[in-house]
Amino acid sequence: HGMGSLVDQYLPPSFVAPFYIGFWYTTNVSTVILNKYIFLMGFTFPIALTTIHMIIAALGAYISIFHLKLVEFVPLERSLRIRSVLPLALLFVSNIVLGNISIRWVPVSFMQTIKSSVPVFTVLIQVLLMKKSFRTQIYFSLLPTVGGVMLASLTESEFDTTGFSAALLASVITAVITVYSAILLGTKLDPINLLYYLAPLSALLLAPLILYKEWQPILEWIPNATSRDAMILILSGVIAFLLNV
Repeated sequence: HGMGSLVDQYLPPSFVAPFYIGFWYTTNVSTVILNKYIFLMGFTFPIALTTIHMIIAALGAYISIFHLKLVEFVPLERSLRIRSVLPLALLFVSNIVLGNISIRWVPVSFMQTIKSSVPVFTVLIQVLLMKKSFRTQIYFSLLPTVGGVMLASLTESEFDTTGFSAALLASVITAVITVYSAILLGTKLDPINLLYYLAPLSALLLAPLILYKEWQPILEWIPNATSRDAMILILSGVIAFLLNV
């Protein structure tokens, strides 16, 4: 679907998997580094940053569907939107806000190490909640990840409880999103259509939080902001959109 169909169309089969892995890794690392840089440049507002990402994602999905025609538009009944997309939007928003909170308090490398625990939680969720079983080799392959995260946590010189807790909780939520998205995408929604419904709803959910928590400091930040700062905020949103499609 979407970018996937274009990649499958233009790349030889042997290049498809390496392309996806490289593309995901590049956009993932770029998003994290850019977000860290944004906090360092004084825009220390994780909720507002998440909202900017959601607005850009909504625009990107709209352009991809209706102008670039990368995928066909999938109409979704109102009841299905509330029942399926709203819970995912809540999880999606929580995940990004927690991720942005964690990179404000801990180094990018440590945050990425904690995020490597996502496959562990994905397997646990499927085993405990969906009664799914995996081969013994799968369980053993997860042990080095658990050990690595524990070792990194014990030896991290810039360890911060808030940053660590936010990153770990974000990893759990990412795993829930992975499982839940797979169920939704198994119906009729491709990633771009899912984002088309998900992103605007997520931005709406975040708006009251911005007004309550960050509005006044943002108003104080704006007079000192440069056009370069604005471009970096937009660029981080574009890369985050590419990461999600």
